[in-house]
Amino acid sequence: MKRYQRSELFYKIAKIGAVNRMIAARRMKSTWEFMLSPQEAEAGERSAEEMRRIVSAACAKWSKRCKKLGESAERMLDNSPYCQAAGEREAVRTEILFDCLAYGFSAEEFACYELHGLSPEEKRAFVSSRECVRTIFRLNSFSEREVFNNKGRTYARFGEYYKRDAVYIESDKDYGKYAEFVRKHPAFVKKAVFEAMGRSVEPIDLNALDMTERQLFDKLIAIGPHLLEERVLQSEAMARLNESSVNTIRCITFRTRHGIEDPYYFLKVGRRGSFVDNGGAGGLLVGIDRDTGRFNSDGFDEFDNRYEAHPDSGVVFQGYQLPQWEQMKKICKEMSAQIPQVGFIGWDMAHTDDGWVLIEGNGMSQLIGPQTVWKRGIKAELEQIMTDMHIYI
Repeated sequence: MKRYQRSELFYKIAKIGAVNRMIAARRMKSTWEFMLSPQEAEAGERSAEEMRRIVSAACAKWSKRCKKLGESAERMLDNSPYCQAAGEREAVRTEILFDCLAYGFSAEEFACYELHGLSPEEKRAFVSSRECVRTIFRLNSFSEREVFNNKGRTYARFGEYYKRDAVYIESDKDYGKYAEFVRKHPAFVKKAVFEAMGRSVEPIDLNALDMTERQLFDKLIAIGPHLLEERVLQSEAMARLNESSVNTIRCITFRTRHGIEDPYYFLKVGRRGSFVDNGGAGGLLVGIDRDTGRFNSDGFDEFDNRYEAHPDSGVVFQGYQLPQWEQMKKICKEMSAQIPQVGFIGWDMAHTDDGWVLIEGNGMSQLIGPQTVWKRGIKAELEQIMTDMHIYI
C-alpha cells in the first residue's frame, strides 16, 4: 500500500497517547540498530588494526546495511578533497565506516565535520544524524509532526505565510481546482508531497509542454499526491547570490517553557542552472549571525569544499547582509508558537519584494547545517536547550 493511501488512518490511530508513545519508542530504537557496543567503539579508537577488525566483523554481520554505508563512503572518497587528503583510501574508508557504526555519523558528516583524527570526546561534541533523529522523537509528538510530513497539509496549516496560491491534488476529484489553478498560473512549481531534500521539486510551464492540462494532471496523480505552487519571485538581494535557484534561509526553532528559541540560521544557496538550493544538488551552506542577519562563515558544499565567494556569481559570503532580518525572525517564532506539540522545527524561508515567505516547514530537520558551517559540535548547546523543553519520550 502506498504511503499516502494509509497515512490518514495511520495518523488517526497514532494520535492516541499510548499508541503515539509506542510508535515513537519503536522508531527511536530502530535508529540505533546496526551500532557497535561502547566496548567495541573504545577498542577501535585505540588501534587502527582493531578498528579494521571490528569494521570487517560488522560488515559481515550487517552486510546489507554496511553495503549502503560503504557506497556512501566511496562517494565521499571520490569527491571530497578532505577525505582524499585524510590518508590512504582504504584506511579512510574504514574510519568513515567506523564513525558511522560507533557514533551514528553519516559519510557526509565525516567530511563536513572534519572528523579524521579527532578524539572520541571531540567527536561526541557533534550531534550525529542518528542522534538527531532520536532528538526529534523526544521533542516532537509523533502524530502532530505529521503536519510536516505532507507538504499539502503544511500549506493548509500555514498557508498565510506562503503568500502565494497553491493547490493540493491526489485524485480525479481534484481536477476542477487543478484546472482553475493552472489556467491562472500556467507556470508553476510542482512538489511531490512526501519527498524531501529538493527531490521532485520542478518548475513547470504548461504552455511549453507537449501535453494537455488533463494529461499533465493524470501524469502527476499517477505518481502520487502533489502540491502545485505559484512560483516564488525572490528579491534582488537573494537573486544576486544565485539567480536560477530560490535561495532560502533555514531557521531552526525550539519551543521551550519560556518561549521560542532560534539559535541557528544558515543560508542554502544553489549553483548556476540549478532550480533548487539543496546540498545534494550542489548547493552551498553559509552560516548567519542570528542577531544581525549577516553571513558569518564561508560557503561549504556536501563534500566540504570551502568557498569564500559563490563560485558562479562571485558574491563574497562573509559580511553579506540579508534584508528585513527581524521580520523573518518574528515570522519563524510566530509559526513555531502555533504548533506547541512539535518543539523542534526547521523553517525554510525565501525573501521577495513583499517580504519573507515560507517555502516549507520540516518536522525532521537535521543539524548538519550549523555544525558544517561553523565546524563545531553543538551537542552541549542542544542538551542545555532541552533541559527547558517538554520531552515526549
